[in-house]
Amino acid sequence: SNLRFSHENPSIKQVYQDFLGAPLSEKAEELLHTNHHDWRMPNER
Repeated sequence: SNLRFSHENPSIKQVYQDFLGAPLSEKAEELLHTNHHDWRMPNER
């Protein structure tokens, strides 16, 4: 593959254009970013 960076991927560009708007948009943050402090393994209580 000639793609070296994810932001150059035509499919990723299309997803942002059609659905997410822009990198770091509210929708992109909501769907793509993880808050590691709130995340637990399924078997942890």
